[in-house]
Amino acid sequence: FAGEIGLSGEVRSVNRIEQRIQEADRLGFRQIYISKYNTTGLDTSRYKIKIKTIGKVEELYRQVFE
Repeated sequence: FAGEIGLSGEVRSVNRIEQRIQEADRLGFRQIYISKYNTTGLDTSRYKIKIKTIGKVEELYRQVFE
């Protein structure tokens, strides 16, 4: 998971998302959850790791536990 969680449950964007994705990929993670606001200009095809986007914590919960 790479994001900042706000008080109302929104998942905010973080700085240097490309570096975070590359590091997770290098460490062998199969997927990473990032804020939907971090996807602007992000070329997801250059990573082997599966990138999932979320806007609220509820979405993360549904994707992981259901």
